[in-house]
Amino acid sequence: MPSASEGVELTRELIAEFIENIRQKGYVEGTLERYQRDLEQLRESLTGEKRVGKGTLEVYRRQMLEDGYAPRTVNLRISAANSLLGYLGLREYQLIDQVKPKKEALPEISRTEYLQLLRAARAMGRERVYLLVKLFATTDLPLQELSKLTVEAAAQGVVQAIASGIPQAVHLPPVLCRELLDYARRNGLRRGPIFLDQNGSPMSRTNVTGGMRQLCEAARIPVEKGTPRCLKRLYQSTLEEIESNVRLLIQETQDRMIEVEQATVGWREGVSLMDEARKGRRL
Repeated sequence: MPSASEGVELTRELIAEFIENIRQKGYVEGTLERYQRDLEQLRESLTGEKRVGKGTLEVYRRQMLEDGYAPRTVNLRISAANSLLGYLGLREYQLIDQVKPKKEALPEISRTEYLQLLRAARAMGRERVYLLVKLFATTDLPLQELSKLTVEAAAQGVVQAIASGIPQAVHLPPVLCRELLDYARRNGLRRGPIFLDQNGSPMSRTNVTGGMRQLCEAARIPVEKGTPRCLKRLYQSTLEEIESNVRLLIQETQDRMIEVEQATVGWREGVSLMDEARKGRRL
């Protein structure tokens, strides 16, 4: 058992040991699966030795909120981590208070402002931040899953990621894939993560948001709009608008089809049903 001063290294073996322990206590399968996912997600978010110590859960919670996770999801993940720390006897590292839903609205970035960011990035020769802006505005990839956007994933057009604790395949638009692969080729990247920092490590949240803030300032767009969360909201609202237009198109197509059928088998306007029946008997 690790000492309180050292914290604990969150290994897959330790997670498996904890899951088996609560399984023996009678936890249902659905709860076991959720705990497994939540703890794996926590481990994935940690860097270096992947240790959980003083302040770790507070930082993790703040990161999840910045990435746009709902308070309920954040609270459930922290609860899973608290249960593990309780099992290990490291209650001093738990984060007991829960997040309450906030009513403040997320700033909205318009499509015009988004295109303005891309133009500014091109004018400044900031290709990496250009690609990041386009990535979050055209896909549903969570910021914390950025390292899973590899050369291999770009070649396939799909990133196997975890969003809100659920594994899913995130589609990458073909035009974005071409730009990503061209960027990777010119930077000597043949495999692995595409977005790296100056040390060759996957970019951190700070690197990503910092670069976007600088771009916003150059493009004269409020910095609070140039975040992965706002860009993802633009992506979602764009899909909602497209879906609305598609539903309208479907309705219009159905109306036209009914009009064609009406011309073929419909009753004539101004003619009663009895008149139609009499005419049918005469025929």
